[in-house]
Amino acid sequence: MSYRVYLGIFLSLILMISFQNCQEGFTPFENGQNFSSEGPTQKANFDFAQMNTCVNNVGLEKLAACATKNSIVPVELTQELVDSCRSKFSASGLILNMWVAKCLTANKVPVAGYREVKQLDIDTCYLNVGPNKIAACLTKNAILPKDLTQETINSCIDAVGVESVEKCLRNRGYLRNRKIVTQFDVAVCNIASGMDKLGYCLFNSEIPVGVATQANLETCESNVGIDNISKCLRINKFIPDTLQQVLISACAEDVGESNIASCLEKNGYNLADLITDGQEPQALIDSCIAVVGVQNISKCLRKKEVANLVPTTDDLFQCRDLVGEENIVTCLEKNGLKTATLEQVNLDTCIDNKGIEGAIGCLKANGYLPLKLSELLATDGVFEANCVHCHNSTDLKGNFDITNWQSLSQKVMAGDLENSRIYQRMTDINNPMPQDNGLLATKFVRQVEAWIMHGARND
Repeated sequence: MSYRVYLGIFLSLILMISFQNCQEGFTPFENGQNFSSEGPTQKANFDFAQMNTCVNNVGLEKLAACATKNSIVPVELTQELVDSCRSKFSASGLILNMWVAKCLTANKVPVAGYREVKQLDIDTCYLNVGPNKIAACLTKNAILPKDLTQETINSCIDAVGVESVEKCLRNRGYLRNRKIVTQFDVAVCNIASGMDKLGYCLFNSEIPVGVATQANLETCESNVGIDNISKCLRINKFIPDTLQQVLISACAEDVGESNIASCLEKNGYNLADLITDGQEPQALIDSCIAVVGVQNISKCLRKKEVANLVPTTDDLFQCRDLVGEENIVTCLEKNGLKTATLEQVNLDTCIDNKGIEGAIGCLKANGYLPLKLSELLATDGVFEANCVHCHNSTDLKGNFDITNWQSLSQKVMAGDLENSRIYQRMTDINNPMPQDNGLLATKFVRQVEAWIMHGARND
């Protein structure tokens, strides 16, 4: 059989599955609404932004009156219908509004732009009205992206096939392209396609869920509920558990700047667990926004030591997923995780030699990322191997005990190599330390340099 015949069979199976649960299936088939290729059924300019304005001002319980007052209400909209839709869902905030808008649309009161178009929508339209009426089909069902035309859809079909139209539209800027999973994205996919096709929806939205499968998503839903799937994915390490600016920016976009802290917690990153002075997480974020803006919150939090200061393997994986392996260091820098000695070429070499899983250890061993003081003093650490035998609590050569922080702190100055006596002696060609052995190998000198330049911390 031809490729298109196989594709038709595949899409038909998807459509048959979607019929099994009308509440979670594609909107046009809810409540017996027939599918039509004749264009939009909207009788007034009623869109999701206007609906949200009304809800924010007077609540869902007065939505119909607000819409009527502002002359944006279709004749079919009644408060009774709004109340009926609201009673079906246990969500809150913007997600509840989206569910209600979906319900209104299914009851012939389309709320334009209430959610993004998904590949399952494209599939359904293609099967029911053919490739040349997909835009009209999406418009009728209130999910056609602004400025999107049938010509563009046809262009995507010609370029990548009907089965990849959503990805094509995303790459061309008609849909968001965040490449990080948030609970908001999970909720939108649940609204669009239901739990049984959640993985399919996220995959086509190019939102990576790491090593999670549809079965894992369903297990998370069973254990903690649909509203906590993003947190479940991070807690169970299906996706990297690390704070990234892209997640902060997504939260600001989804729920507003004043709710970033609660959004991060919802997505498995609780700042309250990391704050030691009792400050409220949102207050801390607000202070960062006031100084550096929303786009630099990640850097700001790290300067305040409320997130990891040295990149982890999870950070490498997250950055790779976001921007590609060749741009990881740029991503680290954006998040306040690039040290003065780290360059992309260093990371590339470590990945070539150790793989991305072993890259952090490789970078630390070669002095491109700082080791902890405890690691420098460990059995195979540079201080233990080269310094401790002369500078310890019983053999105080130079009246200096490198194993004692009070003594060691007199020999280093955080971020200042020129005024760090221990580093100067290690690099003094004429009078090096340790004595009689010549200069230490470059990688060991770099380890001490990285530790000093990263704050010379007692950890």
